[in-house]
Amino acid sequence: MNKQMTIAKKRYSFKKAYERVPLGQIESYSVFSINNRTSWYNKLKGITSPSIEVVEAVETVFLKYGIENCWEITEIKL
Repeated sequence: MNKQMTIAKKRYSFKKAYERVPLGQIESYSVFSINNRTSWYNKLKGITSPSIEVVEAVETVFLKYGIENCWEITEIKL
């Protein structure tokens, strides 16, 4: 029998943290180092993995609102 080792794939979403910020407080998704609406949606929901720059920007923005743990990490079932 040949068992293959796989690396667990995970989604990193900041949607729950974003929903905690009062509407209109965050002016634009550009503060998250995200350039367009499609990228914004994909990063918000955890569909695409964030780059280091996006991770740092997201954490910095949410710290201003007192949200320290802004990431929701879920394992992708394959």
